Amino acid sequence: MLTPQFSCSQSDEAVILVIKTPYVKATDVEFFIDKCEFRLHINPYFLRLTFPHEVIENGKESARYDVGKGEITVSLPKAVPGQHFEDLDLLSKLLMPKAAALSVQDAAAGAARAGKGPLIEVLSSNEEMEEDGDGDEDEEEDEKEEDFDWELPQELPEPDLLTGVKYGFNNSYSGYASHVAELGRDIIDIDNIDQSTPTSRRQERLEKEDAKFDEDYYMSDFLHDDEIKRICKFKPKFWSALKKLQSEKGKQAARLIVEMDVVVPVVEALSVQDAPVEMNMVSAGGNLPVDMDTITPEHAALIANLRDQLMDPSKETITTASMESEAVSSNEPSAAASKEPVKWQPEPTAAEAPPSTSEPEWLTFTETERQEMISLPHRKLLLEPTSSKHLYLGLVDILFAYCYDHRTTEGDFTVESAWTIAKLSPTLSCFETFGTLEEVLVACIRRSLAYPLYRNLSLCTKVIEDVAVLLKLGKRALLKALLGVRRTLRGDEACFVFDRLYVEDYCLWIQSDFAKDAVLKGLGSEVNHYVVDKSKIGWDLGGLEELAKEIGDEEDESMQE
Repeated sequence: MLTPQFSCSQSDEAVILVIKTPYVKATDVEFFIDKCEFRLHINPYFLRLTFPHEVIENGKESARYDVGKGEITVSLPKAVPGQHFEDLDLLSKLLMPKAAALSVQDAAAGAARAGKGPLIEVLSSNEEMEEDGDGDEDEEEDEKEEDFDWELPQELPEPDLLTGVKYGFNNSYSGYASHVAELGRDIIDIDNIDQSTPTSRRQERLEKEDAKFDEDYYMSDFLHDDEIKRICKFKPKFWSALKKLQSEKGKQAARLIVEMDVVVPVVEALSVQDAPVEMNMVSAGGNLPVDMDTITPEHAALIANLRDQLMDPSKETITTASMESEAVSSNEPSAAASKEPVKWQPEPTAAEAPPSTSEPEWLTFTETERQEMISLPHRKLLLEPTSSKHLYLGLVDILFAYCYDHRTTEGDFTVESAWTIAKLSPTLSCFETFGTLEEVLVACIRRSLAYPLYRNLSLCTKVIEDVAVLLKLGKRALLKALLGVRRTLRGDEACFVFDRLYVEDYCLWIQSDFAKDAVLKGLGSEVNHYVVDKSKIGWDLGGLEELAKEIGDEEDESMQE
């Protein structure tokens, strides 16, 4: 059976699916609704989706087939009208099968007796989350539990020789050594993968980076850096996306300050009979006077009405509702006498609040990206509880390689992009596993100074800033980046194996509930505050830069003569 292309949106009352099924008989469409699960069958297509909340059959469900477009539009009523369904644009997450009932009581009891937690954790199990109780409380607890110290070192585990050397995403793969060595011989820096350990792989990586580092090349790029300066000035689209998001948050905060800290106290003053004749408007930050020119016309009209009443207490009390009506149109007669005062309504919770309508365009998935999400394997990942930190740090590694290529090509992938990404990532090229954030960034800097076309420390610093921006944007931005990496690697005959071992699973993991937005954004803040220490890189970069400056001065003097 084929999985059709589809998109998913929502209104207050229903979830709306648009499913592309060209050249089918509309009379053969069958769909089923079972709490959080939806299934559609129309030969040769089959679609099964699992939503975060329940949909129901109440007579309002509908399906409409557009013959011209070859699309079925299905409307699924929400069990709780107005409830917000999260992550409807993460199509791979919707395609995850419903968790099967697993009998793990004996294993859990054994682990409890041993004083240890379960060794394997199933990602994105909606049923388990429902059984645990309130989802919001669980999420808060999970985020508290995953408060990582990114600089706390962890020991690298040695492989179990009886089961073979493990590598890949979450150390889940083995037996690919000969395949990787043959296809990626220009990329992989480990000679004998099947006989390696995490410690030996790191040692071999460092030795090969030391051998590859070219002092003359580094000094040349340091001295003649016009092209590198141009590259550093390039602004990727995701920078603009973060700026827009931060601007929108600033506007919302400013609007809240004006409404709650300026208008509300004045309205409350009306009920006090001995209110002063003059008002002193203050901002939320202190006793600074509010500039009336910066207040919206609606608020200005409201404040003017309040001042008039305070000046003449004999006037009837004006309700908030009537004043808002006057602010909208001063030509219409007041209806204050027939209106009830506006009652404050609590803000919707995070689970109910709809996403911002002003979301940057870059964060919206393209048709190509939606199809790539659909084409991802529909499987659940098995995750060891102790591996979360390694997964986050490995993500930083891959993002650095992606951002380096994205910046140096100014957002336009080239035929060399697959090699650049795979070679600069220690995770992909050396099967590295990191314990601290500094280890990751130092390794990325070393490789970017030893292998690619542009070898400059200022460029590395700019790339680190790019990584921080992507992390601060959250899961959707990271998924877009990972899909870009996957698309690039899959198009290269030597690099597609790295997608199979790492990137494909990262695309699934980033959509799961166990990749926390709060952790990712916190990690982005840590990356943003990282200061490159040249002494940690392992080469005398400071001495080489001083020597390059002396050579440059000599060249200038010779040219003047």
